[in-house]
Amino acid sequence: MLFFIYLDGFFPRAGSLSNAVCVQRCPLENESVPCLPDSVNCIGPNIMANYSTTSFQNYCIPTLVIDNQDLAQAFNSNLLSAWAIDMQRGWMVLAAAAVISMVASLLFLLVIRCCSGTIIWVSIFICVAGLELIGIMFILEAKGISINNYITENLTKLSYNSMIIVGSGFIAGGVLIALISCCLRSRIALGSKSV
Repeated sequence: MLFFIYLDGFFPRAGSLSNAVCVQRCPLENESVPCLPDSVNCIGPNIMANYSTTSFQNYCIPTLVIDNQDLAQAFNSNLLSAWAIDMQRGWMVLAAAAVISMVASLLFLLVIRCCSGTIIWVSIFICVAGLELIGIMFILEAKGISINNYITENLTKLSYNSMIIVGSGFIAGGVLIALISCCLRSRIALGSKSV
């Protein structure tokens, strides 16, 4: 069973997969092919395509598209059909995620508007503390003190000197951000009030 898809040029129209017409065989360029009796979307008794088509995954698609190896591989590996099925099954989850993300972003903007100074200083503190902790972890791993198996397994590939240098860099970065924040605290406070 083959389905012919009405195309605008070489691009399917919206909803064209659900409005495909059942035909006996894929039409060639300017060839008239009869619709099968149970085909409800057929405009007339026959279909005429102004381009050559080839059978692919039970659909008649343009031959020029088949010549493109990337698209042919995508069809052969069923990626396109799996994506379409996933979208059909999971559209409600995607729509809910989009709505939740929009509401969460609006709430975040309201929180920033109400207490921007607190959020800025907490963010600076978390950034400095995080850099310091990562630096300390690198140095402890270099000294052989294991903190976490996952970290140990991944950091043992680095040499002792590399871990000391990276750890010291993180600690220095944290100290630098803390010093800059202290020196510019009046400007940060002024900037947080303008939000």
